[in-house]
Amino acid sequence: MRAGNHSRMRIAMISAGRAGRQEQYVAQLTRALTGLGHQATRHTPRASEVADLGRFGKRLAARWADEGAPDVVHVHSWMDCAVALAATRLPLVMTAHSVDPIPQDAVCGAADHVIVQNGRQADGFGRLGVEEDRISIIPSGVDTDRFQPGHVDIQSGPLHRILAVGLTPGDGLFSLIRALPQLPEAELTIAGGPERGRLTTDPLVQRLIALAKDLWVENRLLMLGQVPRDRMPALYRSADAMVTVRTSGGFSSAMQEAMACGVPVVGYSSENAQRTVVSGRTGLLTPAGDIFALTQALSCALSDRMTRVHWGNAARRRAEEQFSWPRIAGQVTRVYRAAVASTQAHKSPVNT
Repeated sequence: MRAGNHSRMRIAMISAGRAGRQEQYVAQLTRALTGLGHQATRHTPRASEVADLGRFGKRLAARWADEGAPDVVHVHSWMDCAVALAATRLPLVMTAHSVDPIPQDAVCGAADHVIVQNGRQADGFGRLGVEEDRISIIPSGVDTDRFQPGHVDIQSGPLHRILAVGLTPGDGLFSLIRALPQLPEAELTIAGGPERGRLTTDPLVQRLIALAKDLWVENRLLMLGQVPRDRMPALYRSADAMVTVRTSGGFSSAMQEAMACGVPVVGYSSENAQRTVVSGRTGLLTPAGDIFALTQALSCALSDRMTRVHWGNAARRRAEEQFSWPRIAGQVTRVYRAAVASTQAHKSPVNT
């Protein structure tokens, strides 16, 4: 018998088992589901199955046929595995971790429900023929025990520290550097990209540094490169404000982590930023691409300590109330129950 509305569920979590942001998501969600009283078990492919995930899915299906099936199967973007598991007719939920939509023949009809993290993904699946009521937008969560306000053990010096996280060509970092001449009281720290030892050969890093030199602000630009994850909470806490200048795509993890550390977020308005930041309460958002407005917003945040404190406190509360892993796990559980109910309805005989 399938789990009822308030009963303990048996969940098969299908993951790659390799290091990376997706696996961090899977590990945190599995832990949070267990904390809610569910039995969540992670399954990863054997070395011989990595090149043939369809075989991995068939092995799991055969195992469940012998040992008893879970209430719901949760797959993380592995289409060939998902198609194999769909044949079991168990309730199947799929989370899409990629920004871009996936091929139509791999997803349509395979999953009972698809979890995405932003509207762009939702629109992409809609265009592929997935019905709106089979798609839920649920953001990633944040570990509010690990990312929390506390002692600042990384000193940024006499200048205000603006922190940007991520290093890709579309991140709008050139806008930030162009804003620096108008923010003489601030330094810009950028975390992300290659390891620190390889920064001198990275083309994007060199372009950013060249622009900073042209604007005479290279002494207020600090490129950290790839930062170990265990150092990120301290880095967030060392910042007076986190800035986001990505205008499309991507996810909101860095914004959530900064907010959980009590750091306000300032930056360009995008779908992810609007879902995460309450402009005027937990930070300040400006029109995307408007460097003047971005400069004014950063100046406002940096010039008034009490404003930063109020925004930071509100940011922490929002992270706890909206993005903590127990809350995200609760939302995912509701998706599981909807998938179970849908599967039962399709299997139930129709009275005429």
